[in-house]
Amino acid sequence: LEKVSKQDYEEFREWIEYNNLKRLQFDEPLAGSGPQDSYYLPDSLISNIACLSQSLEGTQIESVKITDFRVGIQDLKAFFSELKNTNITSLELRKCFNSDNWIENLAINLKSTKLNFLNLSFNQIGDQGALILAQHLRGTNINSIDLSLNQISSLAAFRLAENLVGSELREINLSDNQIDDEDLGSLGAKLKETKVYS
Repeated sequence: LEKVSKQDYEEFREWIEYNNLKRLQFDEPLAGSGPQDSYYLPDSLISNIACLSQSLEGTQIESVKITDFRVGIQDLKAFFSELKNTNITSLELRKCFNSDNWIENLAINLKSTKLNFLNLSFNQIGDQGALILAQHLRGTNINSIDLSLNQISSLAAFRLAENLVGSELREINLSDNQIDDEDLGSLGAKLKETKVYS
């Protein structure tokens, strides 16, 4: 990937502010789609996600969506710790990882962010990742989370639900995991004020 300097990110920040952008997206846009206040990130800018997060401090960016891009663990730590200094309320990291060894770095920073929507689908976080999230979601602003396609079992889903009772969460997507229909129904009954998608 092309190397991007700190100055490039400073110029990018100025460009964001000048254009009053609200959304950043890294994936393949559909022809003619997307709101006018969106910008599709090139590979070069997303290659240093830590610098990218710093360039978002104080801007009006509310939504960041990254799909199918492998991110290094050290960059992730910096990115997650910088989230508290941004106005991001919607974060989608879909198909970016293939293990759970990054999830704690995100989870321990959730309470200090403004996030209310989190999409971690297709990341293979498994039961351990789900349990780590369960310990940190209560007390956050998150009211909707997508954990589909993550190899989460019924047992871990029930542990997750136990920790979410009485939380701000109103929607959770657990589709395409290792949870049978009967257990999903029981989860819905336990999380009375949360819609469970399967």
